[in-house]
Amino acid sequence: MNYHTLCNLDDLTKTVVIDSMHNYKLRRMKPNRTMPVNKLNHIKLYFQLHLKFFHGSSNVKLAKYSKYANNDYDGVKVVATENLVVGQVLKYVFGIYKIIPPSEKYIMDDKRFNFSLLYTTQNQDTSILLGPIAYINHDCSPNSEFKSSGKSSTINIKIIKNIKQGEELFVKYSGNYFGEDNIDCQCDTCFIKNSNLPSNKPDESIGFQTAVIEQGNELAQVKYLMNKGKINR
Repeated sequence: MNYHTLCNLDDLTKTVVIDSMHNYKLRRMKPNRTMPVNKLNHIKLYFQLHLKFFHGSSNVKLAKYSKYANNDYDGVKVVATENLVVGQVLKYVFGIYKIIPPSEKYIMDDKRFNFSLLYTTQNQDTSILLGPIAYINHDCSPNSEFKSSGKSSTINIKIIKNIKQGEELFVKYSGNYFGEDNIDCQCDTCFIKNSNLPSNKPDESIGFQTAVIEQGNELAQVKYLMNKGKINR
């Protein structure tokens, strides 16, 4: 599955599996593009993977979250549907990444796009990261982390703190994305710490957020490209 196929599949899945079946309106990678008929096998596989994420045995569910919503798209969060314990790996909360071709690098600086990027230190390539894993929000005190699935081009979520049923899953993007030591961060942990209400005013600036994941003996960085101050999914 190449880069363009993955992007188109993700958009199609949001339309058919997520928006239509679960009443969401999520941001698209490449709006108005269509999938060719010869990609039906890819479509079937990608749909199946997302349906497993929404299945009751996936341990989590997607929920609307007004904090990260805007006029055009719904904000979302990932919530535990049962108690999750330290060390547990959620195999249905997956991410798939593909290298971005040089001709498409411009999207990393385009404000119309809002998505996740994966940068591997091993081969120094930038890849796009898509799938349900991209719906997990940031918190400076995370209860989850990214972990290599052991399969090519895929990652999963590993629980690093016990999570009760109904609680949201969080990962930490970076220690310095929202200013030095995340001084301007508006996550729940920082909100409680600073007793400072988060602003609802969109910030049009663009920035990267990074997180380290385990990938064999190498480390990789997950880079997030999104509107700074409003993490819209």
